[in-house]
Amino acid sequence: MKHEQTQSSGNRVFQIFIPVFVALLIIGSALLPMQEHSDEPLETYSYHIAIIGENTDDAFWNLLSRGVNNSAKQYGAIAEETGAGLSQRLSVEDALKMAIYEDADGILILPGSDESMTPLVDQAIDAGIPVISMERDLPDSRRSGFVGINAYFLGQQFGREILKRSTNNTRTATILFPEDRFDESSRQWFLQGLSSAVPSQQITFRYETVESAGSALNNAEDIIQRLLNSNEIPDVLVTLDSISTQSAFHLLTSRSMVGNVKLIGTGISKDILDEIENGGIDAVISTDPIQLGEEGVRQLMTYQNYHMVSYYTEITPILIDASNVQQYRKEFYDEDGE
Repeated sequence: MKHEQTQSSGNRVFQIFIPVFVALLIIGSALLPMQEHSDEPLETYSYHIAIIGENTDDAFWNLLSRGVNNSAKQYGAIAEETGAGLSQRLSVEDALKMAIYEDADGILILPGSDESMTPLVDQAIDAGIPVISMERDLPDSRRSGFVGINAYFLGQQFGREILKRSTNNTRTATILFPEDRFDESSRQWFLQGLSSAVPSQQITFRYETVESAGSALNNAEDIIQRLLNSNEIPDVLVTLDSISTQSAFHLLTSRSMVGNVKLIGTGISKDILDEIENGGIDAVISTDPIQLGEEGVRQLMTYQNYHMVSYYTEITPILIDASNVQQYRKEFYDEDGE
C-alpha cells in the first residue's frame, strides 16, 4: 500500500513536470532572436585572388586594392590581402607561403627589393598558381606576367617635364632612385630616356640611390639634407617614390627653398595632392594605382582562361600638377570620402 502511494505520488510529480518543461521550452524559444530569412542567394565566387605587398598601409596600396576589387567582381572573383586578419602582419615571403598553402587561384604581388621572393614565386608557379608582379618586376623568377611602367619611357616623360619647368638658369638636376623599384638595369634605361628628352649640353644630371630600411623608412632625408647643404644645390630635384617626395617637400619648406629648387616627384596621397595644389610640389609623375590593380586582375584572369599572358603589360604613367590636381583628387578620394 505504501508502495502504491509512493508510485502514485511520483506519477503526479511527473505529470506536473512535463507541462512545465514544455512551457519553459516554448517561452525560451520565444525569447530567442528570430533568424532572418532572405530570398537573396548567398554570394559566391569562382576565383580566389591573393594580393600581397610590403607597404600595405600607404595610400598607394589602398587605391591599388580598390582597383583590384573593382575588377575582380567583374570576373566573379574575390580578392583578399593575404594575412590581413592576423594580429601580427606577415612579411611578403610569409604571405606568399600562405597563399601557396591556401591554393589560391592566382597571386598579385607588389614586391619589394628582397630577392628571396624569387624562389617562392617559382614555387607558386610549380603549384599551378599564376603570379602577376606589379610596379616592380621579378625578371629572374618564372612569374606569369608583369604590369608596370617602362623605365625608358618614364625617363622621357620626366625629361619633358624638367624641360617644361626649366629656366635659363637651370643647370643641374638630381635624380633619387629608390632601390626597391629601380635595379641597375632599370636605372640605366631611365637615364637613357631622360637623355633622349633633354639635350646634354643644357642640363647636367646626377643621381643617388635611396636605400630602403624597412617597409616605410629610407635614407632619402639624409641624402636630401646633404644635397641642400652642399655647394652644388640642384636646380631640379626628381624623387621617384612617395616617401622621398614628401621628405623633399618638408625639407625645402623648412629651409624656405620652395620655388628655388623645382621638385618633380612620384606618389599619390592626400598630402601630396595638397602640396601640389599649394605649389610646394611642381608635379608628380606616377603609376595610376587603380588602373594598375584593374590591369593586374585582367592579366591574371587572361591567364586563367588561356593559360598564357603577355610577358610585360605597360601602364601609362599619369602627370598631376596644378592644372589637373582637383580632377585626380575627385577620382581617387571623393568617391568614397576617404
